[in-house]
Amino acid sequence: MDPPQAVVVAALVGVVQSGVMAFHGRAEVLREELRRLLLPALPGLFLGAVVLRLASAPTLRVAVGVAVLAAVVAQRALGGLSLSRHVAAPVGFLTGALTTSVTINGPAMVLYLRGRRATPVQTRATLAAAFLALGAAAAVPLAATGTLQAPPLAALLTLAVVFPLGLAAGLRVAPRISDRVHARASTVLLVALGAASIAGGLR
Repeated sequence: MDPPQAVVVAALVGVVQSGVMAFHGRAEVLREELRRLLLPALPGLFLGAVVLRLASAPTLRVAVGVAVLAAVVAQRALGGLSLSRHVAAPVGFLTGALTTSVTINGPAMVLYLRGRRATPVQTRATLAAAFLALGAAAAVPLAATGTLQAPPLAALLTLAVVFPLGLAAGLRVAPRISDRVHARASTVLLVALGAASIAGGLR
């Protein structure tokens, strides 16, 4: 797919997935932290849409890989750091820009919420609510910058079949996985994703 089509697919998937997860964990959402993150994210969405319009597909693939690997390194280096709530503004703006440019918008919020001493359950619920709002809001800047492109029908039909199955399986399996195992598995998958994205952009 072209990068704008991929961003639309990621936004659609994010809205559906996060809507389900936010509903299941709505009692654990940190609403005040969510507000601090989302308000500055709105102008960031427009910046990311401009980047998406101007940058080439290989450049964006490399950027995705670099962003993922940088997030892994930052998580390792800053995992135990305590953060002030004032950090929410730059984190939110960066999250918005990443949402509509390379779609890797979770790591910055994860680091912030961990720095605010949110529990794993609170972090997942708050992230789901944030992704739901950002995925829905992304359509406005994408349309305003002329980068809103409909993805191929075949891709949407495939997602309509397999995505609900994966989501249901994940909801059943997730509570049985310890936070330690989840963290290690996530790190391995993120490193593999980042390396593959960089290799695809440079090829």
